[in-house]
Amino acid sequence: MINSDQVNAFALPDGNIVIFSGIIDKLENYEELVALVGHEVAHINNRHSMKMMSRNLAGYLFISLIFSDVNGVMAIITENAHSLHSLSFSRHFEQEADTDGLNMLITNGIDPEGMTDLMKRLESTYGEMIPEFLSSHPVTSQRKEYIEKMISKKSVRIIHRPQLEEIFEKIKGEY
Repeated sequence: MINSDQVNAFALPDGNIVIFSGIIDKLENYEELVALVGHEVAHINNRHSMKMMSRNLAGYLFISLIFSDVNGVMAIITENAHSLHSLSFSRHFEQEADTDGLNMLITNGIDPEGMTDLMKRLESTYGEMIPEFLSSHPVTSQRKEYIEKMISKKSVRIIHRPQLEEIFEKIKGEY
């Protein structure tokens, strides 16, 4: 946990999850925290950061083979073109992490509305500030709609988890 106003969390290639206290401040219940952690665990389980690093490295190697003597302008153009292509790749990873994270909640009997509530918090924090084609994440409202559709198709048995509630309250009390 990093003490910062930043509303963010991310998974590192080594399997660690970094959560900023700014996002903890926004959460209202343990289901939202489990949704957040489940999403990041899905990134780890699916090795998304390693795949992104490998894909980026392969792209740069390919570009350097084609343009063995790249001048500054060409380097900037090719780097930006590659970055825009990578954004669609990472949006796919985000949707996969949303789906897998949601399934973790459902499998463990945790209210899947925690995932939609998390999306609502992110939407109220960020709105739709960045157009989707420039963002590494799908538009939050679209993510929320996608998750709501998935929930409506699933049979969910919710089990109240007082231990998770205690942990959530303890974390909230620290930040």
